[in-house]
Amino acid sequence: MNTTLMLKLDKELRDNAKKTAEALGVPLTTVVHALLKQFVRERKITVSLDTAPTKTKLRLFESISNELDRESKRVKHYNNADKLIADLGLL
Repeated sequence: MNTTLMLKLDKELRDNAKKTAEALGVPLTTVVHALLKQFVRERKITVSLDTAPTKTKLRLFESISNELDRESKRVKHYNNADKLIADLGLL
C-alpha cells in the first residue's frame, strides 16, 4: 500500500533537488524513497559535505598546478623553518 508523505522544505532546496534528480534521470520521489529505505535498513543518517569539484574548479586547480610547476625554478625552497625565518629577517 502506498501513502503520501508531506514535507516542509525551503522552495530553493526543493527546486534544486528536483533539478538534480532530473539530471540523473530519476524522479525526486525515487530519491526520497531510496534515502528512507537506506535510513531504515542502516538505522543511521549519513551526511557528507564532500562534493566533487566542478569542471570550472578542476580547470582552476590545473591552472594553478601548471603555474606552480613553471614557477618552481624561480622560487626558493626551504628544508626547515629556521632557514625560512632567517631569510625573512624575523630573528
